[in-house]
Amino acid sequence: MVKKKKNAIMLADTRPALVGTVLLQIHDTNPGLFDEAIIYFTEEIPAKDREVMESVMPCRFVRYSPPLPEELFNKPRFKLFSVLMFARYEMFSYLEEFQTVTWLDTDILIQGDLSDMLELAQKTGAAFIREDPVNKTAEEPDVMRTCFTSDISGYRTGEYLYCSGTIVLTDKLVLHNNCTKWCYEKTIEWADILSLPDQGVINAAIQEFSIAVAPISGKKYCCYPYMGR
Repeated sequence: MVKKKKNAIMLADTRPALVGTVLLQIHDTNPGLFDEAIIYFTEEIPAKDREVMESVMPCRFVRYSPPLPEELFNKPRFKLFSVLMFARYEMFSYLEEFQTVTWLDTDILIQGDLSDMLELAQKTGAAFIREDPVNKTAEEPDVMRTCFTSDISGYRTGEYLYCSGTIVLTDKLVLHNNCTKWCYEKTIEWADILSLPDQGVINAAIQEFSIAVAPISGKKYCCYPYMGR
């Protein structure tokens, strides 16, 4: 009998309380949608916190140390973020195990059904919020070029930006086995010109590996309060 693949939610934050809050929100608004939470961390999560998280849904805890030179994190733009931003690159490595892997940033309020995002991703293999005129989250559309301080050759940096805060990947993706490795290598190569490091590399990976992305509506899934939505 072929074992049915499951859906995973992937979370990462230096503050366990925020991870736990997202898990509780998912439990209250989307019970049963995700079979397991993959939680990346750098500082040890206390046993009591782990116990609380695992009471909400099954959890897998992964200590993260990115395969990147330490000196990268002395660069001005890298200093602004936790190393956990690069845990997104690891999403690709779980697609043999799970049918879908969903990344959500932790500074969110979940108010309704998220299953539409997973169903949307199944149509193409991936779903991201895209900053185009229809799906934008801000007042104006945005493009990939804003993730870099200078242009990069070989990529269409004028294309609309895919946001790395909300990602759904599915096992329909036909990817090179070294996609995760490629992302780390490009982070090193472009370190001096990356303004939004992980987001810039992921947008490049979408083009490099010809990933067909279904755009997620920013009006529905990324409603900043100041937009009046």
